[in-house]
Amino acid sequence: MLLNVMTTLYIIGNGFDLTHHLPTKYNPDLFNELVKLDVDVANAISELYFQNNVHYWQNFENLIGKVDEHLINDLRNNIENNIQAFQDEKDTEIYYFGPEDEKYGDDYSAVDNALNSASQAHVDIERALESTPLLQIDKIKSALNEGFENMISQANDMNTKKPERLFNKFDRINDKFITFNYTNTLEQVYGIPKNNILHIHGDLDLPAWGNQDININELQNDFFHEIDYSNHQDDFDLEHAKPDEIAAYNASRRGEDAAFPSNYDDYLSELNEPDSLLDEVVSDLNTLNSSMIKTLKIEELEQWIDSNTAQKEIQSVSVIGHSLGTVDMPYFNLLADKFNNKKWIVSFHGKEDPVFKNESALNGHLISGNQLCFYSL
Repeated sequence: MLLNVMTTLYIIGNGFDLTHHLPTKYNPDLFNELVKLDVDVANAISELYFQNNVHYWQNFENLIGKVDEHLINDLRNNIENNIQAFQDEKDTEIYYFGPEDEKYGDDYSAVDNALNSASQAHVDIERALESTPLLQIDKIKSALNEGFENMISQANDMNTKKPERLFNKFDRINDKFITFNYTNTLEQVYGIPKNNILHIHGDLDLPAWGNQDININELQNDFFHEIDYSNHQDDFDLEHAKPDEIAAYNASRRGEDAAFPSNYDDYLSELNEPDSLLDEVVSDLNTLNSSMIKTLKIEELEQWIDSNTAQKEIQSVSVIGHSLGTVDMPYFNLLADKFNNKKWIVSFHGKEDPVFKNESALNGHLISGNQLCFYSL
């Protein structure tokens, strides 16, 4: 007769790796890896998402992909000022020929002159973005991916030196492990078989990092609103102009189709090119932010639980080194529902540990508040 094996389900967070002195903090470890790759990109990431405060990197998963509202306003003002500075000395208005000119009445040539002027007065968008993090948009995601890979590789290399086993109660054959870490600490240091471990956030080969989609903000295309790219100087002499000149001039400013020469659309296109380029910047930033949405693997977790714990009696659930933060709370809600009649043991570092603030959501899924207890890590 086979006896039921009493097993523990361990849920492992980054505090577990940090206890083993592995370099897996967002600050300074990930940030330092990014600086090594490209200091300009590292600073751009810090400015876009962490208000240039390296301490905010500790809250990486809640802030990445969410651009600070004050920064958005600062970026808009900065870019508007730069673009207007480029345009202040440019003449892109249409000035129709006067009666004394041999081209009087030749509206096509008048528009063509303005078109040529506009084409020579292109706004240098890259220069306008020069002092902003937006210039680095296309490098940010790949830099973060590489930064994560380098950080994980360094930690895994340290694990090959077999650091001290700090947890001696693991039953490597029967216990089950759900880890939110990317490292191979469980396998390399503790010899836990891979089929007893679920890397819910992936590992070195495919790390899954990011933020919840509800935290990711999307900028609208009016991000750069009402920027006037044309010269504000207006020397058209309305007082002495003839009626047909006034009509043509007013038509060009009001947008009356009947008065448009055939090349007028080309002129508008030249004037609006900065709008199109800035729309591309907004689109690129939105694409970047969207790429930082962490896809939750709730179904994968449920399937793993059902297939790996159904034949065994889970005696308790032990959380080691995880703060129960909001980004991962959907996973904990499922786990608490699955094991709502089991004893839960949660580690903490000190009285200020965020786990005490976050545990209320978890406690609501358990049958009795007496099931949840804490111990100092």
